[in-house]
Amino acid sequence: MLRPALGGRLHWASTETATGHAGHIEGALLSGERAARAILSPVANSSGVTAG
Repeated sequence: MLRPALGGRLHWASTETATGHAGHIEGALLSGERAARAILSPVANSSGVTAG
């Protein structure tokens, strides 16, 4: 799995970076959800809201 670049400002999400279903739309969706959670997690933690 790729780590965020540019101090956490750049997150990779695509079927090629998926850990499951690589090369398929399912992989792209899972990768997008993973990237969204990674982006939203610090925001939720700093505001006291639990990411779900």
